[in-house]
Amino acid sequence: MSEFMLHLYRDDHHLKRIGACKDGSLFWIDSQFVTEDGAPVDYLCTYRFAADGQFTFCKIERLGPRDEIDTAEWEARLAAHIRWLGPHSFGDIRVQPFSIRHDGHIFGAAIRTEEVAPDDPPLVDLLPGHTLMFFPPWEEGGYDT
Repeated sequence: MSEFMLHLYRDDHHLKRIGACKDGSLFWIDSQFVTEDGAPVDYLCTYRFAADGQFTFCKIERLGPRDEIDTAEWEARLAAHIRWLGPHSFGDIRVQPFSIRHDGHIFGAAIRTEEVAPDDPPLVDLLPGHTLMFFPPWEEGGYDT
C-alpha cells in the first residue's frame, strides 16, 4: 500500500472520465496502448476503487490495432463501460497508486522505480502506455503527458 494518494481533478483532457458511483465506490475510465509489431494496440480500461481510494477491480478490454478501430465501435465500447458503472457522477477523486497484470502487460497508475534517484520523490506512471506521469505535491493533482 502506498503512503500517498493521487488527487485526480476532472478536466476536459486526460481525466474527463473519473468520479463516484452511487454506492460510494470510485472509478476511472482510461484508454491505454501497447506496441505490438511496431504498431499501437488500444485498450479501454475501467478501474474501480473503494470509497477510500484503494483499488478493488477493473474491466480491461482489448480493442485491437489502432488502425482497425472505427469511431463508432470505440464509442459503443466506451458507452458499455459507462453503463457497467451503474448510477454515477463525474468529479474529482483520490486514489492510491495501483497496478494489475492483464494480457501480459502491467496496467494502472504505478509508482515508477526506474530512473528515479533514491532521494527523489516518487513519480507515478499511467501504464502500459506511459500516457501520463503524476508527481508531487500530490494534493495539487499535477500530471504531465
